[in-house]
Amino acid sequence: MTYNAVVCKIHTRPHPNADNIQLGVCRGNQVVIGKDVKDGELGVFFVTDGQLSSQFAEIHDLISRTDADGKKAGGFFAQNRRVRAQKFRGEKSDGYWVPLSYFDYTGVRQSGLDEGYEFSELNNHPICNKYVTEATRRAIFNQKAQPRKANVMFAKHFETEKWRDRSDKILPDSLIIITEKQHGSSHRLARVLQPRNSTGLRKVVESVFGLVGFVPQPRWVIMHGSRNVVLNSDLDDLYYGTDFRAGSTKFLEEHLRKGEVIYGEIVGYSNVSSPIMGVQDTTGLKDKEVTKKYGPKMVYAYGQADGTCKFYVYRITQVNDDGFAIDLSWAQVKERCAEIGVEHVREVWPPFIYDDDILSLTKKIEYLVEGQSVFDPSHIREGVCIRVEHANEHFTLKHKSWLFGALEGYLKDKDEVVDAEEAA
Repeated sequence: MTYNAVVCKIHTRPHPNADNIQLGVCRGNQVVIGKDVKDGELGVFFVTDGQLSSQFAEIHDLISRTDADGKKAGGFFAQNRRVRAQKFRGEKSDGYWVPLSYFDYTGVRQSGLDEGYEFSELNNHPICNKYVTEATRRAIFNQKAQPRKANVMFAKHFETEKWRDRSDKILPDSLIIITEKQHGSSHRLARVLQPRNSTGLRKVVESVFGLVGFVPQPRWVIMHGSRNVVLNSDLDDLYYGTDFRAGSTKFLEEHLRKGEVIYGEIVGYSNVSSPIMGVQDTTGLKDKEVTKKYGPKMVYAYGQADGTCKFYVYRITQVNDDGFAIDLSWAQVKERCAEIGVEHVREVWPPFIYDDDILSLTKKIEYLVEGQSVFDPSHIREGVCIRVEHANEHFTLKHKSWLFGALEGYLKDKDEVVDAEEAA
């Protein structure tokens, strides 16, 4: 997904518990704004988990600071400048919105910022980017530093778009499938053609007998990968440093068809007492009901016992040696999973045909995104994925729970925390 700033209108309403601020809705997101913002005004929206540039934050005095007496003197962003999901006087805020005047310092005219325009910099002035902790940045660097074999038939899973960015583009009569979005580590495996290069004795023989230019025939091989990295044969994962991937996916190798790529999520524990994803502290919300229901420390176990994990499939493709992939329909994915003995991600609502009523569909998505996991009542849902199947298009959208975003926000405020999904 993109973490660009986007020009959009905002629609305002009073804050029920405060007089000096108001609420606004832009691109389907509720945000807290100043009293001077007018209904329908054009401005710029920053998504949650984006990061404001240091220049932008400094110019507008956005970093929280105190005076000599320790009293608050300005700003409301933490030093890391991350846009967070949070609450103001009991009302949710999911992003950050500012008027167009905030960008006058770049020299770009307000008339040149049309609705829908996206950007991360203006006139060579950095504005925003995706937020990544320093620990995550180091982990990503370590992964990239390792040599890996690439293969045109073994593509990464596509970057899933946000529900609010494309929900209005769904065609009538599309089949809608809504599944729970799991908070785990992405994994992919496939049987693909791997080119063979001449090495060792073969290379000597080719040279002696004048066979230079002879190209060895490619062979069918099994490949595994995390979200970003092609893994070596023992499924070594530099970030986790364990073999949990092999334990949950290797049994599928014998079932793979030639050119078949399976994508899914591994959830549970990477080893004993080490959840795959970070434990979330619910006490930071200061919401007694949430802490009472899920406990002070929430583990995304998905029903797995301590030290165990499981692979759930969310996508299967059939790809040719040029890298052209055809996605199986959701019905075909479920049928194929049954054939090979692996579970797929679970539906949170029975599949249905879209009747072009976007308001009704939006209400359904907003209702389904919150609440406890269908896999395990001891923790919340990360969100939902909305799969859209139509004769003329096929795509998947994601929508994360506000509560998940708020809790993840407290976790990411710790700079030593590694975003396991980004690092893998």
